[in-house]
Amino acid sequence: MVVCPVSINTNNNLNFGSINNPVKPFKVATKYGTLAVSEVDYSKDLTPKFIRKLTRFFLYNFSDKTNDGVRLQYRYGTPEEKSEYLEMFVKLYTRIFNDETLQPDLTLLVAKDKKGRIQGACLTHANLEIPDSYNTTLYVNSIATNEKYRGNDLAKLMLEKSLDANKTTFTDVYLTSANASNPFYEKLGFVKLNPNNFYEKVILSYVEQTRRDYPEFVTPYHKPLQPNRPRWYRMCADRLIFWIPVE
Repeated sequence: MVVCPVSINTNNNLNFGSINNPVKPFKVATKYGTLAVSEVDYSKDLTPKFIRKLTRFFLYNFSDKTNDGVRLQYRYGTPEEKSEYLEMFVKLYTRIFNDETLQPDLTLLVAKDKKGRIQGACLTHANLEIPDSYNTTLYVNSIATNEKYRGNDLAKLMLEKSLDANKTTFTDVYLTSANASNPFYEKLGFVKLNPNNFYEKVILSYVEQTRRDYPEFVTPYHKPLQPNRPRWYRMCADRLIFWIPVE
């Protein structure tokens, strides 16, 4: 993996988590009360207890947006299955937050109610999903809203503010959507990778070989952040074509 040089934000008055791409706190009014949305400072606040709480939040809200039996077991499985699945993802998120190569461009927005409970969260960072995309492409790792607070544009606002903060660092954004969530991303201008485009087909072939949930349960989407720059999938495909078979 090629690591991009880190340009540290030297404004010490910014109390945000992101080093390169800070997002200012904002509020979202709902019929259940106002939610306060701000970044989590991973240098201070990402304790093991908080990571476990965040993981539970993501997994529970992912499990009502998929037909994937593996993900559904977190909501409907036995206590042993739920515990095993939780521990697996706690380790995954902990590795992400501890990855020093991701931290400069990692943004974790959390929406809390007046009692401090998580009602929404959005995690983005440089893309490690596709080889050679780290320097060009932002990855939407996880985004979720508690069912009670859906319909208030909370997820939309969290994602848009994260993308806006990253638009000078990255040329594109990439994600894999649970199929039930596809309309949400399409309304925000995301498009599916096109199998009729040779370079995009190379990326899709790589995804098929590296993810067990594609194409049955998830759909890869992307969107330009800098429309006039070369697209990320062209550069990535130039490397992948040598070892990914494309029919």
